[in-house]
Amino acid sequence: MATKDQRRQKKLERKKSKRKAVHKELSRLKQGGLASEFARIANAPILDCLVADSIWEDRIGIGTVLLSRELRDGQVAFANFLVDAYCLGVKDIHVEIRSKPSYRDDIRSQLLTRGSFQEVSPSHLRKLVESAIEYAQDLGFPPHKDYRIGKELFGNIDGSTCDTEFVFGRDGKPCYVSGPYESLDHSQQIVSMLTDRCGPDNFNVMIGNPTMQFDSDNLIDFDSDDMDAGDVEVEEVSGYLE
Repeated sequence: MATKDQRRQKKLERKKSKRKAVHKELSRLKQGGLASEFARIANAPILDCLVADSIWEDRIGIGTVLLSRELRDGQVAFANFLVDAYCLGVKDIHVEIRSKPSYRDDIRSQLLTRGSFQEVSPSHLRKLVESAIEYAQDLGFPPHKDYRIGKELFGNIDGSTCDTEFVFGRDGKPCYVSGPYESLDHSQQIVSMLTDRCGPDNFNVMIGNPTMQFDSDNLIDFDSDDMDAGDVEVEEVSGYLE
């Protein structure tokens, strides 16, 4: 008969083996199979549909949209979209599969500490994200390159059943909000594209970095303290101009 210590050791070995298997699977997914995996699990039960209030606040216009699905093995697949309703559509995205405790503590809880969110219907969430992308594409800005993965998680969600009509831009014009960590070259590239697409007087610019010497007739006042208020974490991102 196995001793108590032997049973405990076998239990620890099983847990270690399970952790290795999960780590191996996640590594495989990150190497290129995450899009197909998201497509395979796209009809799993929805766990969260959250939209940041900051998306519709005049001083920011940027916020996080979180969609997650709970899997049979106790893991959670999620897509965390950074939506710019003023100009750039899906500016950044975080897609991953994690254990439910890790998702709850490291993703969802951390997100909710940075600002206020509304629970919305799945159709509302999908229509919002896709409408923001359509608006940005009309201005010449495609979504972040990893959106091709995140969109697979929409699965059977029907955005056409949402009656809400979303209005993008600020005061009837596109408005590029440069985050506090975005480079001058990056910001100038976006402004140049807006000038070509909209004309020199048909868009506005807000600069979140007070040290940036940005010369433009389209600048409007912006309080950079608002970016630090916990509404949204904005960093320099790449992908939608590549």
